[in-house]
Amino acid sequence: MAHQNEDTPRVVLAGNHKIVFLIRGPIYLICVSRTMEPTAHLARQLQFVYTQVCVIMIKIISMVVVVVVVAVVVVMVVVVMMMMIYYY
Repeated sequence: MAHQNEDTPRVVLAGNHKIVFLIRGPIYLICVSRTMEPTAHLARQLQFVYTQVCVIMIKIISMVVVVVVVAVVVVMVVVVMMMMIYYY
């Protein structure tokens, strides 16, 4: 099987349904349509969905990073305070 570019939408026609697949890394985006919309338009809509998923994931990851950094700072402050109490 030849390797197909990830930017190329894959299309399956089943009766009056058009199934468009778009692969972005480990994410498979699928659109099923009965309209006469061109494949490129359906693929563009899938790309919009992918972009939104990426934005949401980036926001979640950045929130997790902030929480971890705050937790590390709190632990460091506690350790410094304990050292100060122990040595003075």
